[in-house]
Amino acid sequence: MVENQILASINFDDFKDFIFNYSTDIFWILDENFQTTFISNSIENFTGYSVGEYLNLSLEQKFSENSVNKLLELFKSFKYVDDFKDIILEYKTKNGFTKHASVSGIVVKDDYGQVKSVYGISVDLEEKILLEKNLIFEKQKNEEAQKFKSIILDLIGHEFRTPLIGILGFIKILINNTKNEDEKEILNYIYQSSQRLNSSLNSVITLAAIESGQMEINFKSIDLMELIYNIYNSFEPIVKEKNITFDINLKNYSSKIIFDENCLYLILSNLIDNAIKFTDKGRIFLDCGIIKKEDGKQMLIITIQDTGIGMDSSKFDIIFEPFRQISEGHKRIYEGLGLGLTVTRKLVEKFNGSIQVESKINEGSIFTVLLPLP
Repeated sequence: MVENQILASINFDDFKDFIFNYSTDIFWILDENFQTTFISNSIENFTGYSVGEYLNLSLEQKFSENSVNKLLELFKSFKYVDDFKDIILEYKTKNGFTKHASVSGIVVKDDYGQVKSVYGISVDLEEKILLEKNLIFEKQKNEEAQKFKSIILDLIGHEFRTPLIGILGFIKILINNTKNEDEKEILNYIYQSSQRLNSSLNSVITLAAIESGQMEINFKSIDLMELIYNIYNSFEPIVKEKNITFDINLKNYSSKIIFDENCLYLILSNLIDNAIKFTDKGRIFLDCGIIKKEDGKQMLIITIQDTGIGMDSSKFDIIFEPFRQISEGHKRIYEGLGLGLTVTRKLVEKFNGSIQVESKINEGSIFTVLLPLP
């Protein structure tokens, strides 16, 4: 009832005039000879021709050669069809350019099937085409950037990291074979500096690989205890230098687990590195084990607790952002790029795991990681 009242109140002649005069789409009517008998005012904005000028143009003056041929074929089909949709045509403009439009319409026939008229609409595609071109351009730029990133990753991996690992190995040999304490101290400093550089390179490479989708997962059987002690051995010199206690506990431990060894190594080493960096006295405690969920699935749980400087809860999100540290508000005391925890969280999330932090200022921090095992 209400709808009928609304319809009755509408002056459809006014409504029709409004659409034809103010719409950006082009409305048109062809007669039985396919000559344009009506076209809306929007043709002027689209082509630069006024309505009067456009009505006097030939088909060849209105459209490109390719579109003229397309239209002639379309006209032939009108005796067999009642409508047509989304025909792309190139309109010629008054200043000599071409513009694309999508053309749709209906064919009106008499009782004998003869075409009497064609009613249609042309929709401007220029903005859509420009957007598509921009998207293609942006896609090409992104692909080029990804290729460049791959080249940089390969360069860092092969030309920087590979020789650096060799340097670390030879320095370790020299440390073990040097009896002079002064020389050993210098070599330990070189080793720690080289190790820090290697850690930074690993973080940059890993972060770039994750964000570019080039991070490959390789599940295999690994010895968790061996992995943890290998990581601890790499940090042992700085642990001794800072005179802090480092305890390791493996609970509910199975000698072998299935996981990506490189990713687990990075998660553990980043958490340990973070704990050592911000702990100048006291202890660090690493607790690692396997738990079962209610659905029977196994989870690897890693907890690392320190007695370091701690932080306010307002910093919990900041520490996972790239190139951020809790000390950034004043003099940057602590070394590193601020990528370790960023990489750790991204790796954990890649395996559908979770990472949580508990901390209080001057009371230390606890990081807990849960990783589903395949």
